Amino acid sequence: MSTRIMALCWPLQMPPDPKLLLMALADMADEDGGCSTRDNALARWSAMTCQSVETITRALCYLQIAGALRGDLQRRLVIVEPAHFDGDKPPAWDRLCGLEFAGWPV
Repeated sequence: MSTRIMALCWPLQMPPDPKLLLMALADMADEDGGCSTRDNALARWSAMTCQSVETITRALCYLQIAGALRGDLQRRLVIVEPAHFDGDKPPAWDRLCGLEFAGWPV
């Protein structure tokens, strides 16, 4: 658990669903922001946050577009990067429904 990463995530302004996932990932992250995507990550994150897999996928997409997350395929990690968050980048939360979430190790 990285309290440093979590402390950087709390002040970020975004819709509640991606914020909940971001905080859950920050809670699981190491000091570099790395969070393992092994062992059926989407289902684990869905159960942890009480959100559907579809909502988790949309939240991942939102956070990726906003710059708060990036995937590391080689190490099978999601990297939490709150310092790169730009709330003006992602489309409105309700418009993310049809977007693909490709190239991520989940």
